[in-house]
Amino acid sequence: MNVFSFIERQPPFRVVDVMVNPLKNFAQLYRERAEVTHRGVKLPLVPMRELIRMKTGTGRLRDQEDIDYLRFADSVGTYEAT
Repeated sequence: MNVFSFIERQPPFRVVDVMVNPLKNFAQLYRERAEVTHRGVKLPLVPMRELIRMKTGTGRLRDQEDIDYLRFADSVGTYEAT
């Protein structure tokens, strides 16, 4: 998976990853997207289950940490831009 990461270097230090490889099931995922508005801009987000699937098996500690957080956020219904 090729990804560009955009890092906000001032608080709250957010990171936005933009994937550059097309997904085989993009049309379906786009229909199932979560959409949030941040500073007046609508942002489409990959469905939580797909993001977890994409991060599973990479072998990266950071991805495992992300998976743990995503599962927690999904369990409490938190999936929004701040």
